[in-house]
Amino acid sequence: MKYANFHSRRDRARSIPNQHAFLSLLLTMVLLTPSLGIAQATTEAVLDESTTEAGDGTNAASAAGTRRIERSLASFTDAFKDARLLGSRAQINFDIPLPARWEPRELRLDLVYRNSVNLLQAHSQLRVELNGLIIAQLRLDPERPEGRAQIRLPLDLLRVGYNQLVFAVAQHTLVEDCEDPGAPELWTQIDTQGSRLHLDYEPRSLNTSLSALEELFDARLWNKEPWRILMPPSQNAALDDAQLTWGALVAQAIAIHLGFVPPTVESAPLTLGTAQDGSQRRFAALNASDLLDRDAILIGTRDQLRPILGAEWASSVTDGYLALFAQPNDDTRALLIVSGRDAQEVERAATTLAFMETPFPDRAQVLVSDLIPPDIPANSGPGLLPGGVKARFMDLGASTTTLVSPLAPASWFTDPGFSGSGTQVSAVQRHLRLDFWIQPDFHIMGSEDAILSLNFSYGAAFRGDSVLNLLVNGVFVRGIPLDDPVGASLYDYRLRIPSSLLRAGPNRLELVPMLVPLKTDRCQLRQGENLLMTVYGDSALQLPFMTQFSRLPDLALLVQSGFPWIRDLQGRDLAVQVVSGSREAAGAAWTLLARLAQINGVPLHRARLGTAPDTEGRESIVVGVLNDLDPVLRDAAPLYLGEKTSRIDYTTLRVLTEPETALAWWESPLAILQGWFTARPAEPREFESHVTYAGHPLGRLGLLMAFESPTQTGRSVLLLSATEPQRLLERATQIVQPEYWFNVRGSLVLWNDKPDELRWQPARQTFIIGEGPTEARLSYLFGHYPQALQALLLGLAALLALLLLILMRRFRRRHHPLIHHEDN
Repeated sequence: MKYANFHSRRDRARSIPNQHAFLSLLLTMVLLTPSLGIAQATTEAVLDESTTEAGDGTNAASAAGTRRIERSLASFTDAFKDARLLGSRAQINFDIPLPARWEPRELRLDLVYRNSVNLLQAHSQLRVELNGLIIAQLRLDPERPEGRAQIRLPLDLLRVGYNQLVFAVAQHTLVEDCEDPGAPELWTQIDTQGSRLHLDYEPRSLNTSLSALEELFDARLWNKEPWRILMPPSQNAALDDAQLTWGALVAQAIAIHLGFVPPTVESAPLTLGTAQDGSQRRFAALNASDLLDRDAILIGTRDQLRPILGAEWASSVTDGYLALFAQPNDDTRALLIVSGRDAQEVERAATTLAFMETPFPDRAQVLVSDLIPPDIPANSGPGLLPGGVKARFMDLGASTTTLVSPLAPASWFTDPGFSGSGTQVSAVQRHLRLDFWIQPDFHIMGSEDAILSLNFSYGAAFRGDSVLNLLVNGVFVRGIPLDDPVGASLYDYRLRIPSSLLRAGPNRLELVPMLVPLKTDRCQLRQGENLLMTVYGDSALQLPFMTQFSRLPDLALLVQSGFPWIRDLQGRDLAVQVVSGSREAAGAAWTLLARLAQINGVPLHRARLGTAPDTEGRESIVVGVLNDLDPVLRDAAPLYLGEKTSRIDYTTLRVLTEPETALAWWESPLAILQGWFTARPAEPREFESHVTYAGHPLGRLGLLMAFESPTQTGRSVLLLSATEPQRLLERATQIVQPEYWFNVRGSLVLWNDKPDELRWQPARQTFIIGEGPTEARLSYLFGHYPQALQALLLGLAALLALLLLILMRRFRRRHHPLIHHEDN
């Protein structure tokens, strides 16, 4: 192993003779062994033997008031698992978050890396940068390819928000007289799982202004502690419908403010504590054991919270009420209060919490007298691009952008139009991203494609193989040649994008240039400052005309857009049943709803919640322990879990064969007729063993199923269940995490403690929904069964011609019997 040549403060405390002896010995070793290649660093690392090793996102107590937390580098990104730096120069960036509520005291990096054994030692190095400043340099030694360095990151370089930690290499190898900068042996790999960041911090006193909600619900926190939602217990210990609604709205508010981080919430009863004698603290009767050293939210009407928060507080609640205080025993922990004089006012305050976005109001307490939410059309989404509409890039958030090649030097990119510090080419400059939203239940009539109209210009002296690559949702579509040696400006350059690459919900279009200098001989100076191109903001994208038509169930649609349970972004078409109203089931339902609200950034404040809500005309979400579920729902579910028996399908063999998906009665004849003219596209078919068990041996697994409602044709049911209340909450918390959530599909999902153990099954029984016109349904049928419908129309035409011929003969015989015809 190879270690950076750092010293600790403890070493400096030794006696002077010992220091002289040590330095003499070190000098002798360096003189005698100059080829050891010990890594050098510009930053001193102070190693603390009292450091407590902790897992990702966990805390460990240290000195008074100081807390310690550590996370791996891998936990700060999902962009790459194999962090390799390839070529003569390369870099990898990590965004290290620092929340506003933490005061950092020490930040250390334990770096683990490996490099190629073919590097040229004297000219190969790894440098570490923090927010643009080089803080460490490590020599890459081919004789010792496995290295470790412990580096202290300067606190004066840290800032609240995201800090850019950069690993950059200069790698060289010599073959004959010249070097190939892209030689495959030029590589260094950062072990992102073994490399860890250790942070010592002190929590800051809470900013108790409601304008600082982004600091309160902070996605930059390393440890994702669950928020405790505290409500006074009801008569039967279960939450009533009003409490279920309040908790769901607050959980969605947390999720929307967190942005992309799945929230963790838990429900707990609020109990009356005993105030200490003579205590003048606010809310002294609040039971500290209810808080568990966490941020907490108190929800209830004024009368429900009066015994705990006091008469003085209750006198200030004259409408919907929101307030943010520090906890009585800890001014670094939050106590958020959502209240009102009645249930309607509490609900109004909870909904307002989700809509708060700008830094207003700048007060600790506010009264909400009215709330008029926006009237958002159904099937909308952030950045919605309707079919048939031509939208400019600038209207979709992508203004005129100058792009550079990965091969270009970046020392002169200092103009305001460029992104970065002026010393490195940032990832933003290397590609242009355009994000847009497509209605979830879209169906494209016919075989139309999307049209991309590009306006762009590129520089001179490019090599002939320079291209601008177009990708849609990560799939390569086409490369545009940039082969004019004097450069060019092109306007309304049209490209067709296959509609099959579009998907429901969020979509991404990327333009990635690969610009190559004209002179690229191995031993010739490579000039790359001309490797520029500009894509103009008046470029446009036009989607084909679309109608609303889709085949369900499909849990992939739920993941991408929430469809069909969020057909209306505000939840007008949604009913959520929390079976038994237990606090565990409530926490599971709130967690799932929070994740769904996070997709669009809009709270589902018009959804119905309760232990038995009215589901008429609505999509249903059912959350509860398996034994408490309605038998009618369990019988209709794709995985049969009866009271006495369960039926499980085990896949034995998978082959390609004709589709076995059950079709509607009006669709089956067309499928059979279509098979007479052309082979149907093969689909994987699973030969299964059907096993019936006594009871329901679900065990520790979580269960998520989607199927057609047994009581309402065309409506969907989403069922989340487990065998025990606490396990239900645990599995709900897991399934919304990215490593689980984005692998959900089909109609049945089972999962355990490991993401790679998640299993899903495709839908066996499907149904079609659509609100489009009659021509949309005809378009759907013609798209899937063209030859069958053509044959059917030809058959009907032949039948009609035969009927006309028979009628004409009868007419002649009746009215002109004496006229001779050759066919008589």
